[in-house]
Amino acid sequence: TALEKSGVRADQLAGISSTTFQRQLDIARDVAGENPDLYFEIQSLNEYAPMARSALQEAVLMLTASIDENDADGFRSLMLDGREYLSRLEGGRREGEGVRRCVGGRWSEDGNPTSQPANRS
Repeated sequence: TALEKSGVRADQLAGISSTTFQRQLDIARDVAGENPDLYFEIQSLNEYAPMARSALQEAVLMLTASIDENDADGFRSLMLDGREYLSRLEGGRREGEGVRRCVGGRWSEDGNPTSQPANRS
Protein backbone atom coordinates (compact mmCIF):
# COMPACT_ATOMS: atom_id res chain seq x y z
CA THR A 1 0.00 0.00 0.00
CA ALA A 2 2.75 2.47 0.90
CA LEU A 3 4.61 1.72 -2.32
CA GLU A 4 1.45 2.01 -4.39
CA LYS A 5 0.72 5.40 -2.83
CA SER A 6 4.30 6.64 -3.42
CA GLY A 7 3.49 7.77 -6.94
CA VAL A 8 6.42 5.83 -8.38
CA ARG A 9 5.53 3.09 -10.87
CA ALA A 10 6.48 -0.43 -9.74
CA ASP A 11 8.78 -0.97 -12.74
CA GLN A 12 10.55 2.35 -12.04
CA LEU A 13 10.96 1.42 -8.38
CA ALA A 14 12.43 -1.96 -9.27
CA GLY A 15 14.82 -0.27 -11.70
CA ILE A 16 16.29 2.10 -9.10
CA SER A 17 16.30 -0.17 -6.06
CA SER A 18 19.28 -1.62 -4.24
CA THR A 19 19.69 -5.39 -3.91
CA THR A 20 18.37 -5.22 -0.33
CA PHE A 21 15.33 -3.23 -1.39
CA GLN A 22 14.80 -5.62 -4.31
CA ARG A 23 14.57 -8.53 -1.84
CA GLN A 24 11.99 -6.55 0.13
CA LEU A 25 10.06 -5.86 -3.09
CA ASP A 26 10.04 -9.59 -3.83
CA ILE A 27 8.56 -10.30 -0.39
CA ALA A 28 6.02 -7.49 -0.80
CA ARG A 29 4.98 -8.88 -4.20
CA ASP A 30 4.54 -12.35 -2.68
CA VAL A 31 2.41 -10.98 0.19
CA ALA A 32 0.33 -8.85 -2.20
CA GLY A 33 -0.33 -12.00 -4.23
CA GLU A 34 -1.94 -13.75 -1.26
CA ASN A 35 -5.68 -14.26 -1.01
CA PRO A 36 -6.84 -10.99 0.62
CA ASP A 37 -9.81 -12.61 2.37
CA LEU A 38 -7.71 -15.39 3.86
CA TYR A 39 -4.97 -12.93 4.81
CA PHE A 40 -7.57 -10.71 6.53
CA GLU A 41 -8.95 -13.71 8.44
CA ILE A 42 -5.49 -14.71 9.59
CA GLN A 43 -4.65 -11.16 10.69
CA SER A 44 -8.00 -10.52 12.37
CA LEU A 45 -7.84 -13.77 14.34
CA ASN A 46 -4.23 -13.31 15.41
CA GLU A 47 -4.32 -12.21 19.03
CA TYR A 48 -0.79 -10.77 18.70
CA ALA A 49 -1.55 -8.65 15.62
CA PRO A 50 -2.54 -5.43 17.44
CA MET A 51 0.70 -5.50 19.45
CA ALA A 52 2.75 -6.21 16.30
CA ARG A 53 1.09 -3.36 14.37
CA SER A 54 1.69 -0.99 17.26
CA ALA A 55 5.36 -2.02 17.48
CA LEU A 56 5.71 -1.52 13.71
CA GLN A 57 4.22 1.98 13.91
CA GLU A 58 6.55 2.88 16.78
CA ALA A 59 9.59 1.52 14.93
CA VAL A 60 8.75 3.51 11.78
CA LEU A 61 8.40 6.67 13.89
CA MET A 62 11.75 6.04 15.61
CA LEU A 63 13.54 5.35 12.32
CA THR A 64 11.97 8.41 10.71
CA ALA A 65 12.94 10.62 13.65
CA SER A 66 16.54 9.39 13.64
CA ILE A 67 16.86 10.16 9.92
CA ASP A 68 15.01 13.50 10.06
CA GLU A 69 17.14 14.59 13.03
CA ASN A 70 20.35 13.38 11.36
CA ASP A 71 20.91 11.11 14.37
CA ALA A 72 23.32 8.51 13.00
CA ASP A 73 23.98 7.11 16.49
CA GLY A 74 20.27 6.62 17.13
CA PHE A 75 19.77 5.01 13.72
CA ARG A 76 22.78 2.75 14.27
CA SER A 77 21.44 1.75 17.68
CA LEU A 78 18.07 0.79 16.18
CA MET A 79 19.78 -1.27 13.48
CA LEU A 80 22.04 -3.02 15.99
CA ASP A 81 19.08 -3.73 18.31
CA GLY A 82 17.30 -5.36 15.37
CA ARG A 83 20.39 -7.34 14.45
CA GLU A 84 20.75 -8.61 18.02
CA TYR A 85 17.09 -9.59 18.20
CA LEU A 86 17.17 -11.45 14.87
CA SER A 87 20.49 -13.15 15.64
CA ARG A 88 18.58 -15.30 18.09
CA LEU A 89 17.00 -17.04 15.08
CA GLU A 90 20.34 -18.33 13.80
CA GLY A 91 20.75 -21.97 14.67
CA GLY A 92 17.47 -21.85 16.56
CA ARG A 93 14.29 -23.49 15.41
CA ARG A 94 14.05 -25.00 11.98
CA GLU A 95 11.67 -23.49 9.44
CA GLY A 96 8.08 -24.03 10.56
CA GLU A 97 9.07 -25.62 13.87
CA GLY A 98 6.98 -24.35 16.75
CA VAL A 99 5.16 -21.85 14.56
CA ARG A 100 1.42 -21.61 15.14
CA ARG A 101 -0.71 -20.95 12.10
CA CYS A 102 -4.41 -20.44 11.58
CA VAL A 103 -5.59 -23.09 9.13
CA GLY A 104 -9.26 -23.15 8.21
CA GLY A 105 -10.22 -21.23 11.35
CA ARG A 106 -8.26 -23.57 13.66
CA TRP A 107 -4.81 -23.21 15.22
CA SER A 108 -2.15 -25.52 13.88
CA GLU A 109 1.44 -26.32 14.86
CA ASP A 110 2.24 -28.29 11.71
CA GLY A 111 -0.22 -27.16 9.04
CA ASN A 112 -2.89 -29.63 10.12
CA PRO A 113 -5.92 -28.05 11.84
CA THR A 114 -6.45 -28.84 15.50
CA SER A 115 -9.75 -29.06 17.27
CA GLN A 116 -9.08 -25.80 19.09
CA PRO A 117 -10.92 -22.84 17.47
CA ALA A 118 -8.65 -20.03 16.29
CA ASN A 119 -10.65 -17.25 17.90
CA ARG A 120 -9.83 -17.80 21.56
CA SER A 121 -10.69 -14.35 22.88
